[in-house]
Amino acid sequence: MDRSFNAVAMTFGIIAFMALLWTDFKRTDFVPVSNVITQICTIPHSSREQPFLKLARKVIVDLPQWPTPEYTYTPIFSCLFAPMQAAHPSWSPFLWQILSTLAFVVSIYAIVKTHEDPEEQKMRSVVLSFVSLAFLPVLVSLDLCGSDIVFGILPLSAGYYFLANKRPIKAGLTLALTLLKPQFLLPGLFLAATMIVDKKRQKGLISMIAALILILAFDAVLFGGPVGKELVHCFQLSDATSFYHGIAPQLNMSFSGSIIPLVSQTQFEVLKPAIYAFGVFWGSLAFIAATRLWQVRITEEKKLGITFILAIFIAPFIVPNFFIHNFSIYVPAGIVALCAKWSHEGYWEFKAVLRMTWLLINIFAAPFFIGKLITAQVILIIFLLFFYRRLLIISEAIRTKESIPEVALVDR
Repeated sequence: MDRSFNAVAMTFGIIAFMALLWTDFKRTDFVPVSNVITQICTIPHSSREQPFLKLARKVIVDLPQWPTPEYTYTPIFSCLFAPMQAAHPSWSPFLWQILSTLAFVVSIYAIVKTHEDPEEQKMRSVVLSFVSLAFLPVLVSLDLCGSDIVFGILPLSAGYYFLANKRPIKAGLTLALTLLKPQFLLPGLFLAATMIVDKKRQKGLISMIAALILILAFDAVLFGGPVGKELVHCFQLSDATSFYHGIAPQLNMSFSGSIIPLVSQTQFEVLKPAIYAFGVFWGSLAFIAATRLWQVRITEEKKLGITFILAIFIAPFIVPNFFIHNFSIYVPAGIVALCAKWSHEGYWEFKAVLRMTWLLINIFAAPFFIGKLITAQVILIIFLLFFYRRLLIISEAIRTKESIPEVALVDR
């Protein structure tokens, strides 16, 4: 990596993170309605008149008056957030941001440890953690106290680590935790499913499915049938068409979400099957490309690394609700691309795609911090589709040109 780029990115990341912590206590009028405030009350047992929410409305004047948002999380998710009620609403976002930051560092360390030499692991993990803060969706997620890092990035990174170390059962159990962050469940399933062609890791998909069933069964037993039905109803509402009912459409950065501002609701309902079929088509291409990698003799590091990158990059094309902070999922893919031992040509190909993706998404994320959003999501999706197509080409090139000897990567 370029030292000058690292220095600038680290400086920006540190300053931005300190600014987020400052707003938690000194400028509460800047604090958005966060997941910590809203998601703890997503089950019927919670009450609109909880003391925590009453106090929260005094701290954050813009907190909506409805008791819960339209949610797409399993009921157990709210139980995991519930301990935040023990703290003052000014402290709750801060505590969750600290927890998310620690989870972020652990996530990056898990990937770095998979690829780097032992003497470089800790320092490189710290450097990459601060550099990653220059990827604005990460800051947006921290600002919103989102669950992207703790329930999304961490399970994906840990699952990747376990797969790389040939511990598929632990990998499957870990990847199942992405159910708590549904937008990240698809990449987890993709990663586990592609392992079905590798005899050493086939148990990963089985253990993941078993863990998913166990989590859903636990929800059903603990909260009962009515809550389960309500959850299914909320998943139906979370379809992209819900953005016609009071939710700003520019919040949704998915492929289907990018179509919404361009057509009427009736037209979208007609186009919906074709839109989702388009996403499935690209997902199928990625799955075929990944499984083909496991049928040739290249290093497992490359096979698993490319599979992981493809699994993550496909998410916004298939998931109906994919917000700007959900792009933080791209960080683990970027770390893998930077740390894995590619051929010289492959390394520079990945680096070019990563930098263009980083710049493009940051352009769309930057207006968030001044209370604005770019409405032309379709432009973002078109460019991301181009980058994704490029990744598929790189994948095929690595698969077919493995006979080229590895060379030392001087820019690391």
